[in-house]
Amino acid sequence: MDPINSPSRSRLWTLLWLLVSQLIGFVIALGPLIAIAGVTALITLLGGWSAVIVGFACVSFLLPLGFSIAAWIAFARRKDKAASVLSGLSLLMDTLLSVMVTAYTNSLGN
Repeated sequence: MDPINSPSRSRLWTLLWLLVSQLIGFVIALGPLIAIAGVTALITLLGGWSAVIVGFACVSFLLPLGFSIAAWIAFARRKDKAASVLSGLSLLMDTLLSVMVTAYTNSLGN
């Protein structure tokens, strides 16, 4: 193999971290998004303003998506440490938003 183009060992670990953390973040975010879809449909049928708040919760999941995109861009530019941090922030944001949305949708049910 050409030593210039061969991936380093730390680069492979960074790639593995990007894939695993973003897959976990996707799975974490999927549950509340499905719950939000059901709550939004219910609130829209009942004619309430809470649909705007629930809609905002759906849009707020775009922030972790932005972190994920930035992580892949940093990885492509060979800034592995920045890519790892951005992917970790994406996972953290997914987790926090999922907890907040789940708590909100549970409070609507009570």
